[in-house]
Amino acid sequence: MQTSHLPVKEEDVVERALELVAIGTDVSDSLDVLQVKAAATNDLVQQKALYGIISSQLWRRPELYARFLKQLLADCGSVDPLLRGLAARHICALNGGVQDANVREQLLALLRDKSIYVRLQAVCGVRRAVSASSELDDDIRTALLENTQHEHPAICVAAIAALLDLDAESISLVSALLPDVQRLVALMPQLTDSEKCIVARHLQSFKPPGEDDALAIMNELDEYLAHRSCAVVVAMARLFVHLSTSVPSVHKDVLDRAKHSLLSLTASGSAEIAYACFQELQKLASSHGLKFSAQDIALLRLRASDPVYVIECKINCMLEVEDVPNAEELLKELDAWIGEFDMESNCALIAGIGHFGRKIASMRQRCAAILFSVLRVNSGESPSFCAALRALDAGSTPISSELPELPELTAKALAADPATIALIQLVGNAYVQHPQAPYFIACLEQSYALLSSGAKLALLASASLIFHAQPATAHQPYINLLRHAMGANEPVFVRDRACFQLRTIALQTSEPESR
Repeated sequence: MQTSHLPVKEEDVVERALELVAIGTDVSDSLDVLQVKAAATNDLVQQKALYGIISSQLWRRPELYARFLKQLLADCGSVDPLLRGLAARHICALNGGVQDANVREQLLALLRDKSIYVRLQAVCGVRRAVSASSELDDDIRTALLENTQHEHPAICVAAIAALLDLDAESISLVSALLPDVQRLVALMPQLTDSEKCIVARHLQSFKPPGEDDALAIMNELDEYLAHRSCAVVVAMARLFVHLSTSVPSVHKDVLDRAKHSLLSLTASGSAEIAYACFQELQKLASSHGLKFSAQDIALLRLRASDPVYVIECKINCMLEVEDVPNAEELLKELDAWIGEFDMESNCALIAGIGHFGRKIASMRQRCAAILFSVLRVNSGESPSFCAALRALDAGSTPISSELPELPELTAKALAADPATIALIQLVGNAYVQHPQAPYFIACLEQSYALLSSGAKLALLASASLIFHAQPATAHQPYINLLRHAMGANEPVFVRDRACFQLRTIALQTSEPESR
């Protein structure tokens, strides 16, 4: 970090300081000059720039902390509301400032200031300061609760946001009464998009006293389910589903309304918006039993431009279709897309096919046939091969009897990439009972020198499982592998693991003789 002194000429101090800080230069040696300049100037814009520089550099000069704090406290008593608001913002930004008794007393006054600007700065500042110190005393909590009733929408919502982060239990009391909720609902047209989301999150703790009250609130907010902002639609969808739990007769209709609102946003062309909406749809499906109909399939179809995280979300939503014919149509589409995406997306598609087979019993054999085909076609591509093996194993498919050429396919995949740790682990964990499992050990023993240290450890673990499952046929390949692993040029942790496994064999063979 470069260090630089500021020029002597007073009129050049602020401009030069801003230039140096902008390029990452340390100006802490000149903080004394900057503090004197900030105290002497009457130019609020210049004072704002100086306070920003001092706050960012003060950690390098802790001995100047008390002096800067004293200056800020003095500014809090200024008749100029803009200066009071500036001081409030920087007091809250100081580490440990809220713990000071004088600062806390001044902040309480600022939280009740007549100026809307000053009060807003104080509320937002307290939110940052207390979240950093993890302390919220009763006086500040009371002042924030008072601000939730303020007539100005920005102050009201800022206080709600602060309490949601700092003390959710106390803010839930604000939404316990119907008149307070109705007041917040009436404020909605005046709020920004982010403020609408905060209020919607806050109202999710409200329990309507009656069905009519819940319906009235949903009718008031219905237009926001078709809002231009994805964040607002997601927040409102959550609120509507929460309120509809109090009205069982309309709960399913509200779920469908929220589903259509979210699905319509997925067609915007933005991957980020699609991801956010599909994530919310997944949550609704898992927590409220949301289902997708034949009319929704068009929006669940994959696109060539979909990134892998959107593909995974779409597949999870596909699993919640209502009818088996719809699921079969989507399964055909997944099968057709394999090989059209990059490797990561292909693996997601293959895993999705396995999920279909596991969830819908009537489609299990069809899914297994697709995965067997993937194994045959992709035996030279380890990631896709591993994904298919995992999908088959997760579905408890009797692969040993239905795919007799599995050993040869696996050997081919291992030959293409002998250091594939995932494949080695799959062979050892999932297929230890396969009649030709010992063949895997012999195959990898021939490529042992090409393996990484991690792959060698994975191979030792898998070989141990196969040996204990089939000791008669796996004994010789297993011993040969351990001899390789105990070589003088092997890493210490590989040799130690091999020695441990060899001692285990010796102990097991000696026990019958001793008996």
